Amino acid sequence: MVAIGLLGAVSIGVMQLMKNIQQGHSFAKGSSDEIELRTEIRMLLDDDKFCKVSLAGEGPSGLPVSPVKFQKKNIDEANEGLDVELWLSDFKGEKRTIKKFSAQDSTKSSYGRIKITSMKLVMNNQTGIDYPEISWHTDIGELRVKIEKSDEKRQINMNFPIMVGMSTQTGGETTILSCNRERVSPVKVASGKDVVGPNDVSNQAIINLQEHGFDPLGADPHFIVSERDANYVHADGNTMDASYCGYTKLSKLKYQIVCWASPNNSDGSVQSTFDWIAIQN
Repeated sequence: MVAIGLLGAVSIGVMQLMKNIQQGHSFAKGSSDEIELRTEIRMLLDDDKFCKVSLAGEGPSGLPVSPVKFQKKNIDEANEGLDVELWLSDFKGEKRTIKKFSAQDSTKSSYGRIKITSMKLVMNNQTGIDYPEISWHTDIGELRVKIEKSDEKRQINMNFPIMVGMSTQTGGETTILSCNRERVSPVKVASGKDVVGPNDVSNQAIINLQEHGFDPLGADPHFIVSERDANYVHADGNTMDASYCGYTKLSKLKYQIVCWASPNNSDGSVQSTFDWIAIQN
């Protein structure tokens, strides 16, 4: 009888020990899943392409195909927010490819032992007011993700600060155009040279800075053009008196280069080589 009693006590102790080990393992696995989920969300938000297609939608930078719109005063408090999902994109950052995380899509709301119950963008810099009408502005908001662990009954909040680029129309309707977690944009610098002319063929050239990686949503570039040399072609060997190259700004990132010359014989043709440099900070 004593032996049976001791055996029973040992069995109960072993069972409790196994239970504690299982609970410890489950807790450790849930904590590991939470850390990994935080890391993956940060990686998506740190990439401008993934962040843009997730929050601004598909389309070229600054020109969303299906704009994400909101009134700031409707998403600026803790119990509000704009429902969003996180996506991967193509290499241009213009098309959504794979959905990664969502609170609305049950197939993308689970991560290991974690369930995503809410994922909202909150613009909480001042509350109760809309943005004024402006073609381009930025603000710091938060992506607020609420999760539950299968082995716990409590809800956990994860907050990720994001800088959002927007445009606001009359009445406060705001369109998301871009987003990233970087507060300072890298400086863009580009330069080159080209030839304008002869006059009877073409007296202009077009420089498109977007082709050189400049951001259409960034600051206006500083642009400089200068004439390098000119060749005046004429049968009797007449020379050119003067030459000058300037530019006309066609759009934020597009410039038209025009060179003028004053040869001493009007039936000649002029070619001008010019240098240009542009900086965006």
